[in-house]
Amino acid sequence: MCDLLDDDGWLVFQVAGIRPAWQFEDLILGLRMNKDDFPGADASCTLRHPASHLPTQLEGPGFTIKSVDVLGVHYSATIFHWYKNWLGNRDKVVEKYGER
Repeated sequence: MCDLLDDDGWLVFQVAGIRPAWQFEDLILGLRMNKDDFPGADASCTLRHPASHLPTQLEGPGFTIKSVDVLGVHYSATIFHWYKNWLGNRDKVVEKYGER
């Protein structure tokens, strides 16, 4: 990855997975993520390891970490706004992509 970036290039790294004590809704989310968001990705990995191991893994190959954020609350708000936007533009979406 380092060879693909300019010396001052940026890499945004995201980790997503299913909670270790998952519920049915988590399974549905994982299946949908695999189908629509990240085709072929394995969302079945659980988030058992603390995020503290990630900086070491990223710094090893030479990345410099500028910021770390836990996006759970932010991401859920984003998804809610996307949903409201989709509902408000449903006719346009269906016209462009058809019913699914």
